Amino acid sequence: MIAELAVNLRNTTDDSHVFHFAVETTAGLGAWESHDVEASSSKVVEKDVSANSEPVAVHGVVNDRVLAEAHDFR
Repeated sequence: MIAELAVNLRNTTDDSHVFHFAVETTAGLGAWESHDVEASSSKVVEKDVSANSEPVAVHGVVNDRVLAEAHDFR
């Protein structure tokens, strides 16, 4: 069972960007959160996973561009 996820938001461009992501578990889709990431930098965001659920996917968007639809944690 996964108790915590570390989501690495990496910006390899010359401009700052807003990263939006939500963790989906077997209990459903969690709340979306947004983080500013400066140019040529990264930020790690740690998310607790409920003891009653398993992570299924991480959904992400940078600015208004879909970044990731799913990641299989099994």
